Amino acid sequence: MSITLDYVTDAPVSAAVAVVVQKSARQSLTAHDWWAEPLSVSLSEANHLEGSTRIILGGYGDIDVPAEEEELMTCIDTRFILRKLAEWSSQHSISWRVSIMGNDLGVINNGVMSSGLQKLAPKSCANAKLSESDVNRVLKKHEARKY
Repeated sequence: MSITLDYVTDAPVSAAVAVVVQKSARQSLTAHDWWAEPLSVSLSEANHLEGSTRIILGGYGDIDVPAEEEELMTCIDTRFILRKLAEWSSQHSISWRVSIMGNDLGVINNGVMSSGLQKLAPKSCANAKLSESDVNRVLKKHEARKY
């Protein structure tokens, strides 16, 4: 079962804003080493920007990912996505509604995350067993996840 972070603008956006945001999202493909799935943004028929990103790897092939590694990497990607949405919100005066598995988590308006989202984008993603200095080691250990 995939667990995704879903995001959609509250209102339609102009074609110009859509182009800029989608270009920035494509640039994040190489600017960030994604754990499970990269950030993606598309334009709906109603001119809303929307996206959905799988944030939990869960495993690949016969490999089970230790919970502490999954927790660290899920936090890193979720924080990156929320900060990017906040950046676009601030730059383009757009509001985002964020949910996970159909459950509303909060909004980003004028670049500011609601309190529920702020908890998902902490300054540090360290947990009881791993710190952010372990990110590169974990990514390298699970390099096969990309294939």
